[in-house]
Order: sequence, then structure tokens, then C-alpha cells
Amino acid sequence: MKAFRRVLSILLTVAILSGISPVPASAASFRKCYTISSGNTTVYSNTRLTKKYGTIYGSDEVTVLLVKDAYCKVRYPISRGRTKTGYIRTNRILTQTGGSSKRSSGKITTYRRPGGASYGYISKNDTVKVLGVHGNYTQVKYPVSGGYKYAFITTANARKYILSGSSNNNGGNDVAAIAEGTYVMRSALNHNKVVDAYGIGSVKNGTNIQLCSYNGGENQRYTITAAGGGWYKIICNWGNKAMEVHGGAGGNNKNVSLWDYHGGAGQLWRFRNAGNNYYYIESRLGYYLDVCGGGTADETNILIYQLNRGNNQKWKLEPASSSQPPSQTSQADALVNMAKSQVGIKERSAGSDDILYNDWYYGRRVKNSKTGFYPWCASFVSWCAYQTGILNSVIPKTAGTTNMKNGLISRGGTQHLKNSGYRPVHGDIIFFGSNAGQHVGIVDYTSGNTVYYIDGNNTTTTPHGVKYSSCSLSYKSLWGFVTPRYQR
Repeated sequence: MKAFRRVLSILLTVAILSGISPVPASAASFRKCYTISSGNTTVYSNTRLTKKYGTIYGSDEVTVLLVKDAYCKVRYPISRGRTKTGYIRTNRILTQTGGSSKRSSGKITTYRRPGGASYGYISKNDTVKVLGVHGNYTQVKYPVSGGYKYAFITTANARKYILSGSSNNNGGNDVAAIAEGTYVMRSALNHNKVVDAYGIGSVKNGTNIQLCSYNGGENQRYTITAAGGGWYKIICNWGNKAMEVHGGAGGNNKNVSLWDYHGGAGQLWRFRNAGNNYYYIESRLGYYLDVCGGGTADETNILIYQLNRGNNQKWKLEPASSSQPPSQTSQADALVNMAKSQVGIKERSAGSDDILYNDWYYGRRVKNSKTGFYPWCASFVSWCAYQTGILNSVIPKTAGTTNMKNGLISRGGTQHLKNSGYRPVHGDIIFFGSNAGQHVGIVDYTSGNTVYYIDGNNTTTTPHGVKYSSCSLSYKSLWGFVTPRYQR
């Protein structure tokens, strides 16, 4: 008898060490599921998933013991009622490792996998964790006696019984069909504040999405195209990367960034009417594009949050090509008024040349460094021309003052040198320095011997900024003026 017990003990020890064990009669708070695919799944003996250990078949129900981003530890059945423990890739059983918890408003049939056999049902008032979307199905984690199951329900039922009754739902707002094209997404908090991709230099995965003053740069232009099922992908023109919920998991305060497009739920969006030509922009994860705290300062973060219907969640889609030139007789007025509207705007830090007009000109954020400087008085004039629809036709796009002067003249503008007796008028361009190579601004009017103008990169402000300035017509550094050939 002692010899038998000793042999039995050895056999049990070997079984335990090899990961084989009898099926337990019960398990506290278990998590059970089937693989997403009906095919075979390789099991590994290590967390690096390099040492093959066994196979899970499509008909096998597994128990999930541990969930990590890259791997899951599972217990799965083998022959003669025994089980084995090993590691598999997380995406073999889960669309996402996290999600948002909602209460079901009705009974819902669950399925082992998308389009697979039924697995049970969710009862009314069950608290369900909504994970990811797989085709026309949504994966959920729901309670059963003694634990939980990971399963799939139709996305239609998810919307009807789970998402439609939650605090982040659409509240009855109709889903809108959006014409494919390139847009600027303007916030209802402030029409001049738009969705902006932060960055200095080349765009990379993880580039943050924020709110910023409109500058017309490619980092503020987004191409919206249909991705199927009423969902859209939103691709930033700067770097051709998709706007996504960072990490692909739902939940309040999840960040939004740019990433290479892969079509996951975190990169799919749709638009719901919010009234007055505004939209709520809904992630397929069930949350909405939101300006953090309702702030309007440049570089305020943009994230996702449950629907609250505030102006911080309302966006107007303005076609990027919608800016039309003003009437031919008002182009000078439009240019001057645009320049005046910018007075008081300053560099983000003193002496940095880091300002929205350079963002627009270079298509990215730039800063002074040992290898380069970015003076921006000329790019400010070009930016104002762009905003009023007369860029290139009347005023060139350039960051150089001499190039600005030459470009104006080559477009039919008239040059007026200092001491020529000319009195500058509304809409003229004023230049300083030898060969107009020092500074430039936009003239408002002349009174007596004084000319009043608006200039960017004014060095009398700290940090340098846009200022309403004046000088004598005999000012030492004044070069003269060019009257642009405004269209008539």
C-alpha cells in the first residue's frame, strides 16, 4: 500500500509539473470562452510565446487565468477529462483587453464566436463589459453563475440593449452621412479653434491630437472617407496617419492621437447630428471626441468621453477648400481686418519663433535652434492673405521679406520708395531695411506724417507677437511700400 501511494504521489507530481491536471469540480470567479477563430490555436509553455506546447481546437472551451496585452494564460481540455495550462496570444480570444461597463436593458443571446453557435444569454440588468468589435459582432464579458464568459453578441443588439441605454449614447441623435473629402474640424467652443496634430519635425505614431488656433496647416486638415457600416476613417493630411483612440480601448479620458491606419475599432468614427450644422464625433468604442475641460487655450488636449452634449463635444466640418476670396472691391479691407484680428497673439515662448503662422507656413511646428531660425513677419502677411483667399493670386507665400516685395511686384504690385512723396493707403504692404530685407507689415492708414500698420514678429512685445504699430514716413529704417494688385 505504501509503495502504491508513493507511485501515485510521483504521478500526481509529474502531472502538476507538466501542466496537466484533473478538471476541477468548480472554480471561483472563472472566465470562460472559445477562441475567436474556429481554427486551431497554438499553445506555448512560456510567456515569450516561443516554445510550442500544445493545441487548442475550435471546439474547446478554455478558462482564462491571466490576461496581458500580448499573451493570456489559459487552461484548456485534453484527453480523458484532463486539462493543461499554457500561454496563447491574447488576440486569439480577445478583441481588446479592456472596455467600458454598461447595464443591459434586455435579454441578449450570446455566441461562442462571430457567426458561431449560441453560448448562452445576457440577462436584463446584467452589468456587461463591452470590449471590441469584430465584423457585425461585439465582444462582451458578462456574468454567469460562478464567474464570467467572454462571448459575442450582434452589434445591433449591443446598440439596442447596452449602448442605447447608457450615459454615453447618442440620445436619439441621427447618424449623419458625411460626404467624403478633406475638412477642418472646428470646435463649437470657439470657431477659430480646430482639431490639430501637435508636433515639431516629421509626424510619428503617437502624435497627440489637441485643440489649437486655426492656421491652415496640413496638421489641421483631415480627409474623411467611408470605412463601411456607416463608420469613417479620419486621416490627417500631415503624415497620412489616422486619428485613433490611443491604445484602442474605450473609457472616459482616453487620449486621442495619430497612428498608421489598421482599421481597428479605435480608428473608426461616425457623426451624429448635434444641431446648427455641428456634429458629435463618435468612436466605434462608444465614446465621443471631447475637448478636455472645455478649455479653449492652444494645445488643450482632445480625448474621448461619454456623451454630455456640451459645446466641447460639438464639431463643425468645414471643407478645407471652402475659403473663397472676398469680393473684388473689398480685398484690401479683408486683408487688413484679418491682420487686426490677430493683434495680441504671441509666440508660445519668448524668442522661439514658435507660433501658429509658422505652423501654417512650414506645415509643422518649428522652433529656433542652433541650426536655424524662423522669423515670421512675412509668413504672417502670407497667412493673412491665405485666410482672405488672395494667397498666390495677389500676395505670395513666403517667409522672406525681400521675396515678399519681389513677389508682390511680379504679380503686378506697384513699388513706392521712401521719400518719393507717396502716401501709403489701406492695404499697402510696408517694408523696412535695405532692399526691403528687414521687416514687413500691412498698412491700415496714414495720418499726417505717420503710417499705422499691423506687423507680426514685433520685437517690442514679450514674447514677440502681432502688434498694431506706427512710424514716421521719414523713419530711418523704412524702405517703402508696395501696393498689391488687388483684383477688381
